[in-house]
Amino acid sequence: MKPFRWLSIGVLCSVLLGCAATVQPTATPTTMTNLQEAWHQWPVVLTDSFRDNRNKWMAGPFQYDNATGSMDVGPELYRMEMKGGDSLIYSSVAAEYIVDREKGFYASIDAKSFEKVHDTYGLLFLSQAIDNSVTINKATNFYYFEIIEDCYRLLYTNESEWKEIITLTSLPEKSQKEFNRLAVVVKDKTIMLLFNGLYLTDIEVDDLLKLGTIGVICGAYGANVTQVCEFDNLEVRKPE
Repeated sequence: MKPFRWLSIGVLCSVLLGCAATVQPTATPTTMTNLQEAWHQWPVVLTDSFRDNRNKWMAGPFQYDNATGSMDVGPELYRMEMKGGDSLIYSSVAAEYIVDREKGFYASIDAKSFEKVHDTYGLLFLSQAIDNSVTINKATNFYYFEIIEDCYRLLYTNESEWKEIITLTSLPEKSQKEFNRLAVVVKDKTIMLLFNGLYLTDIEVDDLLKLGTIGVICGAYGANVTQVCEFDNLEVRKPE
């Protein structure tokens, strides 16, 4: 099983240089007051506490070159573990559940990283992968709300290249030792990011992918990576 290895030099360098306290996003900001209030009223359409694998997440041991690891569902959470490779980044999606940005959706998950140096973990959305074999073994398109140490950013991958939509930016509060609640709200061309219930930013993105799956990512940048991530309490909401 192959990890994502096609990070651009610019994307990787920004991790090594650290995050700025204030960064101007590369897309156009927009006012989100109405949407920020509206998503609370949207009904819950999907939950997953990972007691079983009903949503068909990637599961089982894996090996690629010098890297080994496993992805385990249950009995109380989803755990991704890896070691032995360089700049390992693995993803997994809820393969059969599709969200639509034109109709709008809210997606959130509790996420935790054990490695705190150049770690990467977070929530991916509007992924074009229709199953987990595509997610791992072939380049695909998706958006990634990424947490790195006490910073965040928004990335987009287009088959074989990463693009920073929002560059690495300091979180308003430090990442917790336990779980952090990551959330995205998407409607039409707009993406809003939330961290532990706090509003981070919103941005309007041209040519936003219309449909896709929801998923998670775990990994770390650097040499001879060792990383463990845990995820719990996935929730998806949609407007009626």
